Amino acid sequence: MDRLPKRTIYAKRNAEAIDVIDKIDFLSIDFLKIQKLTGDIVFLDPSDNRKDKKEPYSVFKNAEPDLPTLLSKSFETSSRIALKLPHDIDVAELPTLFHTTLEKYGLYNSSFFCFVNIVKDIQRDSVLRLR
Repeated sequence: MDRLPKRTIYAKRNAEAIDVIDKIDFLSIDFLKIQKLTGDIVFLDPSDNRKDKKEPYSVFKNAEPDLPTLLSKSFETSSRIALKLPHDIDVAELPTLFHTTLEKYGLYNSSFFCFVNIVKDIQRDSVLRLR
């Protein structure tokens, strides 16, 4: 699901390339506008609205739509969330982001964990996963 139809097309092509197209439902719609939705996993890939890419990526200032809102909506949909973030993220912001969201949904003391893989030498994105 993506609010940008072109990104939904890219996702379909990727799914075709790894032969899982028949296992995924694709929608071009704004995730935040859906009232009730359930899913096996939510994969978030928020847009980066930074004008100056020399500054570190802030999960509170540079995600579009805003990341706290996306995470809250995601936890209403599934307990399994994958979050794609740029390689130059300000990692110091992550504990605050997740503490607030996990506590809001009563998940703070559950078996969730965060894995952050940041590779700055190679220009590729980092992935943060919650289980």
